[in-house]
Amino acid sequence: GLHFLQNGHLAVALYGAKNIQVYDDQGKLTSAFRASGEDLWPRDITVLQNNIILVADSHTQKIRPFKMDAYTSKKDFADLHARHLFKEPTSVAVCHRKKHIVVSDTGNNDITILNTNGQLQHRFGCHGNGDVEFDNPEFISVDPFTDRIIVSDCNNHCVKIYDFEGRFVCRIGEHGQQVGQLSHPGGVVADDQGNIIVADGANNRVCV
Repeated sequence: GLHFLQNGHLAVALYGAKNIQVYDDQGKLTSAFRASGEDLWPRDITVLQNNIILVADSHTQKIRPFKMDAYTSKKDFADLHARHLFKEPTSVAVCHRKKHIVVSDTGNNDITILNTNGQLQHRFGCHGNGDVEFDNPEFISVDPFTDRIIVSDCNNHCVKIYDFEGRFVCRIGEHGQQVGQLSHPGGVVADDQGNIIVADGANNRVCV
């Protein structure tokens, strides 16, 4: 996962390297950081408005906050209010208007919503192929205009959209290689024009 920081630099979560790397607008590496005292296995990254970097760490089963200015670890959300909440968190996004954090968990096959203090607000989903069921919900995004939650449901070969209370809105795609079809979708994001952009993993393409 990757995310632009407020200074315009790009933070990249590198799972294999067990660190977060930060690049300037010229593509030059400016810094890299790890967790102190414990391995960091980052799968995705996002940023709160108070300059806190949030890292989805699937190996330690935590959402891990870091102060952006010094890249020093804060108290993990799993060590505060969300202990044992996650099994394999793989993606994290922020709804700035509602001041909430959204986490996809491929281990539990569900979506969890926290406040910015890490307290559980709501969760929905279970394993399956129904409208509010998932099979490896690998990545999520929040539409900045509608606050809808966008989930790439990898093994169900589709993208599902929900309102912020977890109510199902619609499903996009089905298994296949044709236009409008997906195969193991990965990263997903909503742009400022209302489009949903999907990394169509097994089809080796990007779909809009």
